[in-house]
Amino acid sequence: MGVGNNASALVQGVYHYTQNVDFEDLQPNYQGILFPKLCGYKIQDIEFSVAFDVDSRKIGRDLGSAIFCPPNNYPRVFNEDIPTGAIVRPAPVLDGVPQCLTGMVSVSEDSNGVGSDDAELESFFNYCTAAVIDTNTSVLLNFLPSGSDQATRFFARVAAAARAAFVNCTPSPAVHDESILRLFEEAKTPLLGDDLESHFGSSLIHRTLLKALEQRGLEIVHSYQVNLGGNTDFLNLSHRSEAKKKSKMKAISTTASSERVNILPSGGFLPGLGDRKVGYFVIEGRGWLNMPVMLDVKLQVQDSSNAAGVIIDLIRIAQAGVDRGIAGDLPLSYYFKNPLSEKLSTEDALELVCEFDRGEDSQKLERVVHVAQANARH
Repeated sequence: MGVGNNASALVQGVYHYTQNVDFEDLQPNYQGILFPKLCGYKIQDIEFSVAFDVDSRKIGRDLGSAIFCPPNNYPRVFNEDIPTGAIVRPAPVLDGVPQCLTGMVSVSEDSNGVGSDDAELESFFNYCTAAVIDTNTSVLLNFLPSGSDQATRFFARVAAAARAAFVNCTPSPAVHDESILRLFEEAKTPLLGDDLESHFGSSLIHRTLLKALEQRGLEIVHSYQVNLGGNTDFLNLSHRSEAKKKSKMKAISTTASSERVNILPSGGFLPGLGDRKVGYFVIEGRGWLNMPVMLDVKLQVQDSSNAAGVIIDLIRIAQAGVDRGIAGDLPLSYYFKNPLSEKLSTEDALELVCEFDRGEDSQKLERVVHVAQANARH
């Protein structure tokens, strides 16, 4: 859902690794791949089956062609289009195109205005659900713009009705929406979210730096994080940042000093950066005899590559959840800023992933699931 830069990075990456990499001998940490094989699946086992968008320039195209249409600005790695066989279909706009994006997104006639009439929206719901079922899609990825709460809820309902796993890559509530959580429990289908924690992004860096000072006995006086970028996500976040800020604060909640931290999810939209993201972190601390310690750090990454490196694992984990009949929240906080469960340390969260990969009946994972679902009902 949402054929933007994240979709472009993912589709191009899967195509590249499938065409050029021998997964039989591949070792971890090759070009950002942590798990060459995860839950029994390799990257080359992934097939794209269906996609949804509201932009008239993308609807009706093969996904491997639509990812290169404006306003996408992720680098084009391949000169030719990528044949996926997945056709981009119209989606209802709902709240998916805020006013700040109206000049960048060419909304199709099929998508525009849907939602004002309940019968029309229900017809669209049936159309989307049938498309997921007819294409044998087992995992749906939510790449909608931040703040698209209604659109996220719509497609979560579609996934549950089609009994497809739902991976919520955005800060809009899915696992944190009790009605959605209940739908997936009743459908006996996995629900994963909310809001990706990027492969090597601002939340991970900031949390790690704060933790390092705390573990050495230093006092954190004040800290802040500011992010800049040039893709539509940053333009959107410049106007709809509340949910993103909340999830970013949850991501650093494992640190004792989180209440002394300020975060600007989008300090500005700079078109010249393209799909690159620049993050700035400042930490002011005090050490022995109250002497000052100052960290001033800059991170620069390809924003959508940072997302795709995590999504590639989540697709395979979600499929394993479908295989194993997991119902409702699958709380692997290693991959999300704002999980339903408590935010675990990076080390503990990764160990849960490894246990899930091994297919072990982990009492720790079961306990996390139980606590998370109980919290949701509170």
